[in-house]
Amino acid sequence: MSRAPVDAPDRLGAWLELARISNAPTVATNAMVGASAALIADPTLDDGASFAWRLLALAAAMMCMYSGGMMLNDRLDLEIDRLERPHRPIPSGRISPPAALNASIALLGAGAILACAVDRAALAWVLA
Repeated sequence: MSRAPVDAPDRLGAWLELARISNAPTVATNAMVGASAALIADPTLDDGASFAWRLLALAAAMMCMYSGGMMLNDRLDLEIDRLERPHRPIPSGRISPPAALNASIALLGAGAILACAVDRAALAWVLA
């Protein structure tokens, strides 16, 4: 089956839809609330600027993990989505299944790398 080419703005929109980018602020704020709770429990965690950078890295790691997981989910659910959600980016042909899989692996890997910037405990939670 031949598909019409997708222009750049439509392709970008398809990637943003696949990544569930509209949920990214919620994911980031959840990470920040968790870090804030940890800081309330143990004020010695705040070592100045380093804590702020680690908090940003944690929020970015969680957004990468979330978006990568959503892409992987859509790739693995392709056959179901072809029947139930044909408008989604992969079944509609706006994004190819291999491209979605590669992007999900890249985002999950980036999330793990960013978690390493936070500390080993964060990496352990991300990998779990």
